[in-house]
Amino acid sequence: LKADTIHQMFAKPENVIFEGPDKTLYYGLGWQGRTTPGGTLVHQHGGSLPGTATSMVRRDDGLIWAITFNARLSPTAAHLG
Repeated sequence: LKADTIHQMFAKPENVIFEGPDKTLYYGLGWQGRTTPGGTLVHQHGGSLPGTATSMVRRDDGLIWAITFNARLSPTAAHLG
């Protein structure tokens, strides 16, 4: 992807009023973003299918990781609770 495209994917939406207790949290173009108390910008996206759960995290300091679980917590998965 071009650098400009990547910037657009992770940019904080303009002209949006963030309400609630965590005004550092936003969602734009498929990625949830927030600034940690230490000042690190973090973007993440999670998902799941029956029997799996995933999360991908991208930090502005260059650290990126993804994780996949072989289980999913849900109202219908009482054996996992």
